[in-house]
Amino acid sequence: MYVLSYWEMLVRAGDPAGIPPVLTAFANQLKPENYIEYANSLERMRWNWLISTEKSFVIGDEPVCRSSPDRGLPCGLRVRDVQVFIPLSRYLCLFLSHDNPESSKAIHVDRDVVRNVNHLQVMGALQYVYGPSGT
Repeated sequence: MYVLSYWEMLVRAGDPAGIPPVLTAFANQLKPENYIEYANSLERMRWNWLISTEKSFVIGDEPVCRSSPDRGLPCGLRVRDVQVFIPLSRYLCLFLSHDNPESSKAIHVDRDVVRNVNHLQVMGALQYVYGPSGT
């Protein structure tokens, strides 16, 4: 994950040469020898369930969206304020964060929250986004 921070620094400095395509970068980081560390990072996070009854979540072809209010999209799991969104159905989305992992809960969300999660799906998708028409 330190490599991703280095690439971010290059982009911010205006020198993106040498940065591999997104899929290559992610594949290089998520190797079998890193699975345990990745799983442990997810396990330590707070797991909340976002429930929508007003608007449907969409899902992109890269459904695990990691973002940070300070750093934007995408960012690594070690970033303190990282937020991970994984839509599971039209009305249910898994939301992970580092905030108080002992108090996970179901949260009913409004249209604006769903719209923001859907925006992350669109921004993180490589080519396709799926959802009911009109979402």
